[in-house]
Amino acid sequence: MFINYGMGVLRPGRTDAGLYGRTVDGVSVTVCAELCLNESSFYCLSFDVVFSSSDVTQCRLSQLVAANVDGLVVDTVHPQHNHYERIGQSL
Repeated sequence: MFINYGMGVLRPGRTDAGLYGRTVDGVSVTVCAELCLNESSFYCLSFDVVFSSSDVTQCRLSQLVAANVDGLVVDTVHPQHNHYERIGQSL
């Protein structure tokens, strides 16, 4: 259902205010994907998972894909996040 775009998160930019529709702490990547698929307050197209040093994850659900914003912020030095988008969904 989702494709992993690797070490990145949606790039803050012109649509900063509405980048994420919902954030949930402490869930796995699988649960985050399920939350995106079952989100009812907006049509979830992508999610970012942010890992911390304490093994707590943050799931950020979004109605946007990288092509809607200014792409992805990629950190290959300290990779602590992954970006996922629904397969077959785009602009």
